[in-house]
Amino acid sequence: MSCPLDGPKAGTRAYTALKKLNELGGQADVPTWMAATGWTTTVKTFHAEIISKLVTRMKIFAREGGYVISDDGLLHIGICPDAPRSAQLGLVAPRYVGPKRDLEAKYKLRLQDMREGSFDYMAIPSLHGSTRVEHKTSLTIIAGAIQG
Repeated sequence: MSCPLDGPKAGTRAYTALKKLNELGGQADVPTWMAATGWTTTVKTFHAEIISKLVTRMKIFAREGGYVISDDGLLHIGICPDAPRSAQLGLVAPRYVGPKRDLEAKYKLRLQDMREGSFDYMAIPSLHGSTRVEHKTSLTIIAGAIQG
């Protein structure tokens, strides 16, 4: 059986709201907090279902018109309270794309003369069942040379 001071279970709306409060910098006013959690009902319902549960379990406390996450709340969501807070991350810059360059000449396909008779196999039709099938190729053969 759980202690009444244990925090909300993972996956519940109260747990999600606690994590969102931490993502907002650890403190926020109620409208900002509601918008971050995607809450669509009234402020009264948010107070009843989320804030009152978290205040009772000492996971958050009120300060200057808003709510602040406590050290117990940080521990509950798996963050060490003594660890320095990370700054809000900005947008990530696009990846660097270098200028377009042609491939080196030594890697390009070279057209070279072939040995006489190296394409004689193309004159012999293949058998597909009892049907003879002529050889098909995308190469153009000109006097023993390959052209693509």
